[in-house]
Amino acid sequence: MIIACTHDLAIRASLSLPSAAAWGTVILLGAEDSQAAASAQLTQSLGNMAPGEPLCVAAHQAGADFGDADGVWAWSPTDFVVVLQQGVPKSFKGPLLIYAVSPEVATFASDLVAALRSAGALCGVTVYGFKKAVEAGTPYPSPQQLSTNPDLTGIVVNC
Repeated sequence: MIIACTHDLAIRASLSLPSAAAWGTVILLGAEDSQAAASAQLTQSLGNMAPGEPLCVAAHQAGADFGDADGVWAWSPTDFVVVLQQGVPKSFKGPLLIYAVSPEVATFASDLVAALRSAGALCGVTVYGFKKAVEAGTPYPSPQQLSTNPDLTGIVVNC
């Protein structure tokens, strides 16, 4: 499953790239929704994940938050943990890719892992993030090759 957690048209369009198809179901959160409605839709979408399905979430890193560059939608790592705890099936084993568009190396993936560890959530799941700046339209890495992709860092959520 791949979910656009932003209003950004370039990121939303990138979900039609051939590289995004490997992630399975494509979800575009409702562009007119409020933060609360987007969180509810995100939670509901996560609940519909197929067994064994990998997860990629795509948005901007804006400061410490994940969502829109202008902050209309913005999830802190702690906010995102709540959404994941409420939505992701208990059987989810990963992987989870944080596709964070940023002119600098984004830290949301590592910040999310710290928040997941603190909450005792998604234990054993590997969270991947890019170790380089990412532009909208950067091809999505294959979910089957995350651990061998030199542009990614994977961190296991040890609880």
